[in-house]
Amino acid sequence: MRLHGQDRVALVVDDEPFARLSAVQVLVDQAYLVLEAADADEALVLLDQNDDVSLVVTDISMPGPMDGLTMARHLRQRDSSLALVVATGRSFAEASDLPQAVQYIEKPYAAHALLHCVRAAEEAVAPKPELG
Repeated sequence: MRLHGQDRVALVVDDEPFARLSAVQVLVDQAYLVLEAADADEALVLLDQNDDVSLVVTDISMPGPMDGLTMARHLRQRDSSLALVVATGRSFAEASDLPQAVQYIEKPYAAHALLHCVRAAEEAVAPKPELG
């Protein structure tokens, strides 16, 4: 486990080291403390050990029994307040395949595109003010 940054806590999950490092750097530049994982199994262990993670950015295509989309579905059921972004370099079938309040981005992506998705993911799970 490696930690980077200093403020909000994010987890980046990608089996491609360069892609993972790129996402980590974008988030560190935005004052996130960032955990890294190379697959879903490692990510789930890190999430169990770090209950302050508020954002997960994951690749869809990863080795192992659980891909990133399956992990996102699992995480959405486990914690509805977790901001989730899924990424892939392959075409994605349907937005309807995404769990509720999960943002999607195609790789390769620019830093500003990732940040846009991160903000949208955070807004999607932010508590809504009560009217009245």
